[in-house]
Amino acid sequence: MAVILLLDDDEMLRGLLAEILQEEGHTIIQSENGLAAFNIANMGAVDLMITDLYMPRVDGLEAILNARKDRPEVPIIAMSAGGTYVKTDFLIETKKFGVREVLHKPFHPQAFRETVRKVLGESNAPVRPQRMRARAS
Repeated sequence: MAVILLLDDDEMLRGLLAEILQEEGHTIIQSENGLAAFNIANMGAVDLMITDLYMPRVDGLEAILNARKDRPEVPIIAMSAGGTYVKTDFLIETKKFGVREVLHKPFHPQAFRETVRKVLGESNAPVRPQRMRARAS
C-alpha cells in the first residue's frame, strides 16, 4: 500500500481522513499545514500527497509547488471548501500546477476513497463528484 502525506488544518477532518486511509491499508504522515511538504525526508517516502488549500503558516498551494519542485512524479489531490471571500475557484486552478484530482468540501467518505484509489491506480472506476457531508461511520 501507499505512503500518503495528508495536510489539513482541521484536526477532526484530518483524523477522519487518516482513519479512512489507514482502513485501506495506507501509511499516513499527517500535518496541520504544508510545512511537511518541505521536509525532504517526508517527501522522499511519499506515494501521494493530499492537501487542503487554506491552512495557516504554509498553505496548500505552497506545498503543491514545493512537492512539484522536489518530487514532480508524486500525484497530488487538492481539497477545499473555498475561502470566505474568494470568488475564484482556486481548487480547479490547482490543476495547472499538476494536481491530479480535486475534492470540494464537504465530500462523502466514499468519494474520498474512490478518488484516492483512482489516483493511486487501484481502480478505474469513474469518480463522481459528491458534495454530501462527511460523516463518521
